[in-house]
Formats: sequence, C-alpha cells, structure tokens
Amino acid sequence: MGDFFKSRGFKIAVFVIVLLLAIVLIIEGTLLDNKGFFNKHKDLASQLDEESTKEDDGNNIILMPNDEIYSFSFTDADGVNLHFERTDDGWVYVDNPKISIDSDRVNCVLNYLGDVKCIDVIRDADPEKYGLVKESPVAVITDSSDSSIYISFGDFNEDKGQFYYAINYDYSTVYVNSGKLNKIMHYRIEDLIKN
Repeated sequence: MGDFFKSRGFKIAVFVIVLLLAIVLIIEGTLLDNKGFFNKHKDLASQLDEESTKEDDGNNIILMPNDEIYSFSFTDADGVNLHFERTDDGWVYVDNPKISIDSDRVNCVLNYLGDVKCIDVIRDADPEKYGLVKESPVAVITDSSDSSIYISFGDFNEDKGQFYYAINYDYSTVYVNSGKLNKIMHYRIEDLIKN
C-alpha cells in the first residue's frame, strides 16, 4: 500500500484534484458573482454604502444635500482622481462619458462628501504632522452656482479612530473626523459603474 502513495499515478491524481479545486474556486469567485474568494472588494463597496448612511459624530463643517451637488471628484482606493458631473440623465464620469454610472452608489459617495463633521479642530498646527501636504488627496464638491469646496485628506490615526482633513487648502486649521470621512477613499471606479 505504501508504494501506491509513492507512485506516479497517485501524484498525478493529487495534482489533478488540486487543479480542479483551484478552477472551481476561480469560477465560483468570478463567473458566478457570489460572495466568493475573489469578490471581497464588492462586499467592501456594499459595506461602504451602508456606512455612508450612518450618522457621524461631531459638528457639521460641510452640509450640502446630495441634490444640490452638481459635480464632485475624489481620489479613489487606487490613487486615481475620479471626476463626475450631473446631467439630466444622471451622473457622467468625465474621463469616460460612455460608462454607465450607478446613481445609487454615487448617492452613497455624496453622503460622505456632503455631510462632513468634525469632533475637534486643531489651529495653528503643523499640517505635515497630520498628513496634510500639497500632494494630499483632495475631494471637491461643486454646487449649481459653481461654488466649490475642497477637502484635503490627511492621515487616519488607527489608535484613536480619527481622520484629519483641511478645507479649501487652509492647512493652518486641521479638522478631526471620527473616521467616517476616511472611508470614501476605499471606493474604486469599478464600484461606481452600473452593472
């Protein structure tokens, strides 16, 4: 019996079984669109959507209803600056207007950008200490009168659960968010495309 486990036939059979298992995992995760091995980011986007509806702690710094935002941009999880504009038909991705955009997902993104709160304000601080530099990722929301608000993203302090940001490039005032605002940067362009 010991010779059977050492035989070439047994080794080939084990290899074929492992290969079939790998193929099943790939098919399960990509083609069937289940919550499989390769669809973890899809689950993350759904979690981000759910988080966007939760009330944040602190005082409002920005409060602009979603229907008053006519264009917006933000840096996504891959470091790509995404820019969208409202049209009569919904939202358009400016870099590729042919892509169909998921309006429900856009509303979730706008829940983060249109209702920004702070739990603390740090004045006359060294902005670099909080991750705020010229190269910091920036989100922009613009209303119908073409007035824009710029939100510069700094560091997220995991120990304190705090996220640092600045408004309109004024790095002399650092705002502290309870961590909700940081989540917008976990979306990707793929999450905003209508299936």
